[in-house]
Amino acid sequence: MGHHPVWGKTPFAARADERGRTAPRGAPSWLAPDWGAMRTQVTFDCADPHAQARFWAEVLGLEVEDHSALVQQLVAAGRLPESETIDLDGRSAFRDVAASRDPSGSEPRLFFQRVPEGKVAKNRVHLDVHVEPDQKDAERARLIGLGATFVERHDDRGGLTFVMRDPEGNEFCLH
Repeated sequence: MGHHPVWGKTPFAARADERGRTAPRGAPSWLAPDWGAMRTQVTFDCADPHAQARFWAEVLGLEVEDHSALVQQLVAAGRLPESETIDLDGRSAFRDVAASRDPSGSEPRLFFQRVPEGKVAKNRVHLDVHVEPDQKDAERARLIGLGATFVERHDDRGGLTFVMRDPEGNEFCLH
């Protein structure tokens, strides 16, 4: 069995899909999503996966995934203890994971998993959010209103870039 950093040993046997990607057999959708047109998932370690999923959904115009039916099904089948769930806006949700995705599948799925340790260093990978040049100041203000922090401004590589941080300190650039 594999080891998942939050959930411990994964109780599912691995299988490969038609493209050779592995996903645990019988795994819930948050662990093995219906990939459809989506080819990439970006995973964030965080303290509050649900707040992060909402923040990034607002930033990028994504939808926060509703896992309530799956959570209820897993609890009813005895495969998920109630202690691993929360009530979120009147719906059942996984306590330690959340996700945001583009309904068309053209953008990467963003997956957020609770970890016990906080962020301690600069990101080695970050997201770039592109907006029209005449909308950058307004978008920076909107993102600050959502909980982002402005770090610095760069224009040394041609275009204007605002370096920002999400509510948990993950760097991203507004191009």
